[in-house]
Amino acid sequence: MISAERTVGGLAAVVVLAGGALLMSGAGNGLLPARSTLPPCEQQPSYADAQRALGQHPDDVRALRAVGSGVDVAAARTCGAAARGVITVRYGTDEEKAAIERVVNTHDGFGVPIDVARR
Repeated sequence: MISAERTVGGLAAVVVLAGGALLMSGAGNGLLPARSTLPPCEQQPSYADAQRALGQHPDDVRALRAVGSGVDVAAARTCGAAARGVITVRYGTDEEKAAIERVVNTHDGFGVPIDVARR
């Protein structure tokens, strides 16, 4: 696991990359993996937690969706019958990816892993 910390506007912010997946727990420092890989199933939250995180962070969801028409943000089931879940952010262009990184760097985040990938 890689952890990066930075002070943004007087607040300490942390982005944790666990197995390549972005745990959007704080404002970042420009770290957005080329392709997310998710943490092991036992370290992922439940699908219900991922859905709840989306509902509790509508400003983050709106900011990500506003990046471009090719961006989709949703909770997704992982790990088959284990009912684990993450937030997926899909984009269509390099410009959208760069804008997603800017959003991640300036928002507090969801508190659950995000799988960011090109469509």
